[in-house]
Amino acid sequence: MTKEIKTMEHILFGRLRYLGAWTKLVKLTIFGRECSLMLLFQGDDQGVFDHNQVLAYQGFFDNLANRIFRIERAAFRYYEVMAAEFRAALPDPQDAPRLVPEIKRLEELYPLVTPLELVFPKGRQEPTVGFLADSAWDHQGGLAVRFEGEALVEVGTRDILL
Repeated sequence: MTKEIKTMEHILFGRLRYLGAWTKLVKLTIFGRECSLMLLFQGDDQGVFDHNQVLAYQGFFDNLANRIFRIERAAFRYYEVMAAEFRAALPDPQDAPRLVPEIKRLEELYPLVTPLELVFPKGRQEPTVGFLADSAWDHQGGLAVRFEGEALVEVGTRDILL
């Protein structure tokens, strides 16, 4: 017997589905292309969200162009700093030009990043949003950017969102 997927209509978030967290698919232009990202609101299946999740959502989408700008620039700076380490960690150095190429411009980073999710965690002291993407250079850790309030506080692998 197939279990029915729970859905709800939230006054701010819109139509959500519960898949272990409340989710919604949105289209955003980021990293030079239109992408479908999953919005993920942590919480139980009762659909009760905390105030900081609401504030994080509002803050992110009220300043969407600025947040995207900051995510892309932060990812580029992170890549510039970490690329040599990523190349050194490759099992086969011949993969470096494809997986961790030397880049000079932000636009060269775009094909190396596949945006996946925006995570709105529950129970944080600050309104928190995490951006998560797959990356060519780290298939397990990917790329993550975390905002707390208005501040971009960390760039790294998906571990920073745990």
